[in-house]
Amino acid sequence: MAGEPRDMAWLVGLPGIPPKAEREPDRRWELLFDRSLLLLSEYCFDHSDSPEPNLLEDILLREQRDVSLEWAFYWNLAAAGILLRGQRGVSRLAEILRGRKSNLATSTIVGTLWRASSGRPLIRHAESITSHLPTFDLPEGTAGAARTALDDLIIDAQSDVALISKLFNFASSDVIGGPTQTTGFAEHFIQVSGESRIALTRRVLDSFVAMVGGDLPEERYQAFLKQHPVLLDPLSAEVLPKHKLGSDLVTDFVIRRHDYRYVAVEIEKPQDPIFTRSNDFTAPFTHAFGQVLDFQQWIAENVAYARTKLPMIESPQGLLIIGRRSGLTEEQKSKLRRWQTNSNMVEVLTFDDLVERGRLLLQSLRKPSS
Repeated sequence: MAGEPRDMAWLVGLPGIPPKAEREPDRRWELLFDRSLLLLSEYCFDHSDSPEPNLLEDILLREQRDVSLEWAFYWNLAAAGILLRGQRGVSRLAEILRGRKSNLATSTIVGTLWRASSGRPLIRHAESITSHLPTFDLPEGTAGAARTALDDLIIDAQSDVALISKLFNFASSDVIGGPTQTTGFAEHFIQVSGESRIALTRRVLDSFVAMVGGDLPEERYQAFLKQHPVLLDPLSAEVLPKHKLGSDLVTDFVIRRHDYRYVAVEIEKPQDPIFTRSNDFTAPFTHAFGQVLDFQQWIAENVAYARTKLPMIESPQGLLIIGRRSGLTEEQKSKLRRWQTNSNMVEVLTFDDLVERGRLLLQSLRKPSS
């Protein structure tokens, strides 16, 4: 048998392991398979620091037509080897999982992430084959990163049919063995799904941070916040984009909270300045602030008609999102705080404030239960 594996040709070229009933009494096939697992495990450790895709990723990405029990173990070893990269490996496995078609390989990835997150051995052993494989001791922080990645996948799956089928495949196989064999993933899936009404994930927050750091059209920020309104108000019952009142009055969003209190939201760009060089409020700031005031005034003067569109609305709060706090001087931050104190009905937040609130919310949602 060839030595160190170098590419997919090495693995694909191995003789297939015949069904148990057809295996030779001397266990030659079992020993061959055992040897292939040992060589592949050595490859995992030798390439654990590799920043580039390698054989381990090729194994998970390969379209395998003839799926066998042996390939399930190759997938398991490949996924475990990628986890030796630590949090970087966790992110890569989640990325592969999202991009692959639902099959046994994706189920193996979910299972490996779950075992890593719950402190279980990463490698399953064949019932009829003795494989003395080394222990995969993961870098510090990998288990927590794996749990966070799985929870984010479960939450994202609530609106992604392809993703939820991949998670269901492993959840189903996890309970087939009965109460004594289950690892608890199905129960965890149900628990996280039930708690995910406040749907914020690290992936969503990281995407928003990247957008805030870019110079995009205002409509891009509005579209992202429309898709992820939790960043505007985690307890909103309904978020109405581009809500029109009267003939020409349109606000970017109207938020309805569960107690039927409303918030009129005006969104500008992270790059829009709040202050001039002389520390006066800029024209974009005063114009946007004025739009919120116009909305509130229209409601006050037309409350009966407004309630036909927005039930029980009265004296809505205002919210203006503009600019970045990181670009303000201490004097400007102080002036903005004074402005906020004197404007009880309109809250002003920078995009940095939205990011920080999102981080605190995510930290609270992912806080381990005692």
